[in-house]
Amino acid sequence: MSNKNASIGVLIEDLKVSFKFAAKNILSFLLGMIGVLIVTVIVMGVAMAIVSVPLLFALGGPAGFVAFFESLGVIMESVFVAQPDPAVASLGIIAIMLLVTPFFVAIGVVFGMGREIVESAGTSAEGVFVWYRKKFFSLAGGGIVMFAVIGLPLILVYGGLFLAGYGLTGVPAAVLASLSAIWIILSSGMLTMVFPAIIDNYSVFNATRQSIRLSLRYFDRVFSTWIGFILIIILMFVPLGLGATSFVTGEMGFDAIPIMIYAVPAVIILVLIVLPALVIALSRLYMILSGIEVTSSGQVEPDVSLVGGM
Repeated sequence: MSNKNASIGVLIEDLKVSFKFAAKNILSFLLGMIGVLIVTVIVMGVAMAIVSVPLLFALGGPAGFVAFFESLGVIMESVFVAQPDPAVASLGIIAIMLLVTPFFVAIGVVFGMGREIVESAGTSAEGVFVWYRKKFFSLAGGGIVMFAVIGLPLILVYGGLFLAGYGLTGVPAAVLASLSAIWIILSSGMLTMVFPAIIDNYSVFNATRQSIRLSLRYFDRVFSTWIGFILIIILMFVPLGLGATSFVTGEMGFDAIPIMIYAVPAVIILVLIVLPALVIALSRLYMILSGIEVTSSGQVEPDVSLVGGM
């Protein structure tokens, strides 16, 4: 069993194992994520159809349907911009949460693949559909909880400033931005193991409590891994950020063509290697901190191949 305490050696081991497993199962992850996205789009399409089709008939056809949304857009603009209304804003936040719920599930089922990889050093693309079916509502609930804990305080702060007519600039704006970044890192770090716990058959409430409990008890272990991946992702996209800033300010100190060329492989590596490695690392960390035995297949260095096996 790996050490539950943080150290440079433990962090390196976490990164090494997770990236090697991600590389070993790259094709399975790719096919699985494509499958999940397809299912997610279908689910969202069905949900929109359930709402839109009756509304279409109730409004007298396409013309009435279009006119309704045009008028709704005018109303929303007046409410949010001209005369901001907290009640309507709250309804808008709820609507956004419901809209992105299928994406929460899509993220959650990838953690099912991560759990399979840690347990058996392999997974299959078909497995995501099993997790999608078995854990849809639990993963949706977990995603909503994470959105509420991480995002709602920021929405309330920035929304309150907007409604009060305050526009922060200079030092106050920088301080608020820094505090916001710290809150996002801390709150998301505390909830990194919500999805792994749900995959482990916890309810949404108990999964949230378990994630917070483990994060507090093993704070250094959890946040060293979490921040390690954040830094990796930031470093990957520093050249893009510098290029974008140079372009916006008009100070073209960077050649745009090499940066654009760099962007393509950077995004591919992020999606196919780094994010799966993050999922595997968090799943493995959850099992270690929960006292779940990580089998020898989950600790040895795997032979790199494109498709993992079950």
